[in-house]
Amino acid sequence: MATPTITQTTQTYQGIPIVCARIVCTEACSYKFQGIVNAPDDYLFQLVVKANAARTLTITCGGSVDTLDITSSFDRYVMAFPDVAVVDNDSLYIDFPAGTYYLYNLQLERGTNATKWQPAPEDAAAYSDKAAAAAVDGQTQQDIFNRLTNNGAVQGLTLLNGQLYINASYIQSGTLVLGGVNNGNGTLKVVDANGDTVGTWTNAGINLISGTIGGWTVTNDTIHKVDYFGDRPRSEAGLASGWTDTSAYSRFYDTDGVKYVQASLRYGHLNLARYDPDVSSYASWAGEIKSSNAVYAALDNYPFLVFDADRCIKFYVNSDNFLHYHYSSTGATMPAGTLLEARKLYLLPTNGVEVRSSFTVTGTKSRGVDTDDYGKRLLYCYEMPSPMFGDVGDGEIGEDGLAYIWLDSIFAQTVTTGNYQVFLQKYGDGSAFVKERRADHFVVQGTPGLSFGWELKAKQSDFDQLRLEKDDGQFVPPESDLGEQAAEYITTLKDGRISA
Repeated sequence: MATPTITQTTQTYQGIPIVCARIVCTEACSYKFQGIVNAPDDYLFQLVVKANAARTLTITCGGSVDTLDITSSFDRYVMAFPDVAVVDNDSLYIDFPAGTYYLYNLQLERGTNATKWQPAPEDAAAYSDKAAAAAVDGQTQQDIFNRLTNNGAVQGLTLLNGQLYINASYIQSGTLVLGGVNNGNGTLKVVDANGDTVGTWTNAGINLISGTIGGWTVTNDTIHKVDYFGDRPRSEAGLASGWTDTSAYSRFYDTDGVKYVQASLRYGHLNLARYDPDVSSYASWAGEIKSSNAVYAALDNYPFLVFDADRCIKFYVNSDNFLHYHYSSTGATMPAGTLLEARKLYLLPTNGVEVRSSFTVTGTKSRGVDTDDYGKRLLYCYEMPSPMFGDVGDGEIGEDGLAYIWLDSIFAQTVTTGNYQVFLQKYGDGSAFVKERRADHFVVQGTPGLSFGWELKAKQSDFDQLRLEKDDGQFVPPESDLGEQAAEYITTLKDGRISA
C-alpha cells in the first residue's frame, strides 16, 4: 500500500484545542508502528480519531486483525486484541481507505482494561511550568487583579490609580504589629472625611482625639456617655477638663431633656448643681463639700454645716428664716430652734414631715405619748413580713343567723381585697364564724343576736408581692446593757410604778 502524508495540525476536541496528526491518503494506504508489540500478551489499542467522512479502518496488532468504523466527529475508540502471539517488526499498523484523517492520543497497553492516556509526570510538570510562566508573563496588573477579585466582585483588595489597597474589613486571623523600637513597625492613624487625624496608635500608646469607646464619646476635653429614654437624654456621666477644671461628673436630666442636676468632683471638692436655661445660661452651684481648713456643705454658696478644727457643728444661712446652731467640746450655744442635742436630731416642721419614697429604719419605730402619771412613753409599731393595712369594727348577728360587714369603700381601694384575713371576737355565749369573704364585704354566721368584734388585715395595694425583702444595710445595735435595763424594769414593777 501507499504511504500517507502526515502533518501536525490544531483541532478542537471536547471544547479544548489539541495538536493532532493529520493523515492524507490519496489512495488506500497504511501506517506501521514498528517494534511496539514485543511480547505475546493481551493488548488494548485506543485512539481519538475522525475523518472527512464516514470510513472503516483496519487495525492489525500482532497477528490479530479488527475493523473500526469512524465518523466525521472526534470520538474515542478502544479495541481489544487478546492472546497476541506473533511478534515482528511490523507488530501494529493501520490501513486507511482514501481520505483525510485526524488522529490524537494513540495508546497501546497490555491488559484487558483500558486506561486514558496520560503524559509522563516530568513532561506534565515541565509543560505546566512553561504554560503558567507564559500565562503570567502575558498578563497585566489589571488582568491579575481582575482574576484575584473576580473582576472586583470579591472584596478585600482595591486597585486605584496604580496603587493596591487592602480592605481591613476582610483581614482574617494573624497579628498586626505596630510600634516597636523607635516606632520601627509603624503607626496606625485614623482620619475623618476631611483628612484630619482623629486618633493614632504608636509605640507610645493610643491617642484618641475624637470618637467613641464602648459607647463613651471622646472629644478634645471630655469623655462621656449619655443614657437615653426614647429620644431624650435621661442621664449622663463623664470626665471633663477645661470647662470645670478637671472633674468627674454625673447628671440626671428632667423630662424635657434640657434641665439637669449635676454632681461633680473637682480639686477634691464635691459640687452639687442644677442647670436651668430658663433661669440662667450657667449652672448655679447648689452645694459644695471642701477639704481644706474645714469641711462644710453650702446652700447657694452659704455654709450650713461645718466641721472645723474644733470639731464644731454650725448652721449658717443668709436669711433670718433659717436656724443657727453651734456646738463644740469647750461649750455649747443653743439659741431658739435648736435642732441637734444630746446626739439626737430634732425635726420641728410646721406642717409635718412627708416621705415620698420607701422609709427604712434599722432600729425601732415608735410614737411618743404623754401620760398623766408616767410621763412620756413610747408606743411601738406592729410590724408584718409584708406591707399590710388593717381595720376594726363590731357587729351583731341577725335573726337569720347572718351579719353582713361591708368594707369601707375608701379603705377597700388601698388594699388587695382578693385575699384578706378576718379575726372575730365573740361578746357573749354562742357561735360565730366567717362564712364568706367578698371584695366589698364579708359574712359572719352564728347565733342570732350575738355581738362580736372583728379585725381585718389585707396586703397594701401595689405592694402585695413584697415579703421580708432583703436589707443590704448593716445595723449596728446600740452599746447598752439589755440585762441591766431588764433588771431596772423589774424593779419598777415591784415598786408599783408600772402597772402590768
